[in-house]
Amino acid sequence: MDIAFCTDNNYIMPCGITIISLLENNKKEKVTVHLLGLEVIQSNKDLLKDICDKYGATIHFYDVDKETLNKVELPVKGASHINIATYIRLFLPDILHADIEKVLYLDCDLLILYDLSELWNTNIESYSLAGVIDFPTFMPETYQKLKYPDNFLYVNAGVLLMNLKYWRDNDVLNKLLNYTTDNFDNLDRKDQDIINGALYDSIHILPIRYNMHNFFFWRKCNAHQYQ
Repeated sequence: MDIAFCTDNNYIMPCGITIISLLENNKKEKVTVHLLGLEVIQSNKDLLKDICDKYGATIHFYDVDKETLNKVELPVKGASHINIATYIRLFLPDILHADIEKVLYLDCDLLILYDLSELWNTNIESYSLAGVIDFPTFMPETYQKLKYPDNFLYVNAGVLLMNLKYWRDNDVLNKLLNYTTDNFDNLDRKDQDIINGALYDSIHILPIRYNMHNFFFWRKCNAHQYQ
């Protein structure tokens, strides 16, 4: 399994915890971690490598500079928990080696509780990515702001099974960047809005067990239909 994390120095500690939970619950799998970091210092890389070494996993580090992310202006204002590092996931197909055709992207603030092999083996050959619904799915204004039909859904960007071959073959990065420029003032949820707004018709919906959120327990959401 190829697992990608994107971070800066501020999120190394939670990233390490997420990696531990991943490796603790996937001991039967051959796991390769791809750590894409914005100006991550060597001592922090060493900490994460020590974790992977303990579990017999492989880790590769990719140094991402701000110039790579500055192909267009990316929205970061208005959300205290978001900085430019959150957009690294959009560039994964360009940064990872061309031989890697699929990757499971995980946010650095997750706890992995089970084996991920079933998720990893999900067939997304005809899709750009797969994800779990998020609460904007149930908000009519989502579709008005992001300009796509409301018969599609909206996914959370914290767990994404990404078809990198599809992205490369269909020039998805430029599609995302053009969408960002054209809809800059409407991107309240930043990179997550970009992914949904630009790729809404090529997203495979995963069962909610792969990315649990508290809103799934709200009766008005009727989220059980997406199990």
